[in-house]
Amino acid sequence: MQCLAAMLLADPFVVRVLMDRIQKILKVDVLKTKSVPAGHHALPSIFQLLNIARISTQLCALKGKRCYIPDAGLRNVLTDGEEFNPSYESTRNCLPLLSKLLLDAELDRRMAIGGDLHEAALQDILTKPELQIKEWDGTSTLYDLRAVVEGALVYLLQPGNTNEAALQAQFPRFEAALDELSGGNMLNERPFLISMTYALLRFKSKLPHSTRDLVTGCMIKWLKKEEIATPKTAICSPLHECFMHLLNEVKISCSIFSFRYITSLTYYSCDILCDVFLFI
Repeated sequence: MQCLAAMLLADPFVVRVLMDRIQKILKVDVLKTKSVPAGHHALPSIFQLLNIARISTQLCALKGKRCYIPDAGLRNVLTDGEEFNPSYESTRNCLPLLSKLLLDAELDRRMAIGGDLHEAALQDILTKPELQIKEWDGTSTLYDLRAVVEGALVYLLQPGNTNEAALQAQFPRFEAALDELSGGNMLNERPFLISMTYALLRFKSKLPHSTRDLVTGCMIKWLKKEEIATPKTAICSPLHECFMHLLNEVKISCSIFSFRYITSLTYYSCDILCDVFLFI
């Protein structure tokens, strides 16, 4: 029964509902009331469901011989020789970082051109929130938190959720968080990459050039991390697949990107292909 429940929770639609619920709780209940995320009555349970969905393949491999339910993360309880409790790290230690990330992104939107705090930002009454990098150190094993950050970025990139000026400050915050949460390896984050690609393509001809440059530049950076994987591994990864899918959609609708930029992206892709042939 636990295996069946884990498989149902691992359904992409169910996971999306859970992540949307987490973002709504953080934005509406936690940030507005200035409360601690772990103190919310629903957040620990939702993260527990995400962890159950994550270990669904492990539970199926055990064939019902062992029952294992991840901890809700309210107490730092170590089991089976674990050095740390990932549920506790996510819920108690790192979930406040996600709350601050969402708060900083909202401040970036309000301080950008057209925001209600733009004039105050010009007069140095408000200071721009600093980019968090060191704060995310040691989070590469927190898969549940990574999924929530990825979902928050996809939501941000959808039309109408931000503006071109604010995204210049917002996107680097999510990029820095994902670099640490993934250990620098974003090659195999297929669900996130497909969702991000389709979020961009929804703009069609109205996609801002600065947004285009931010996302494609980030994808190229992830592809060319030689310390993470060889060029052959990178060329066969879901990241490269989504990158090429984006290029194909660009060729179909050339009004999205300029011809000059298509040539630039193709050059980077060919550069990776050359590295693969040299490797072989």
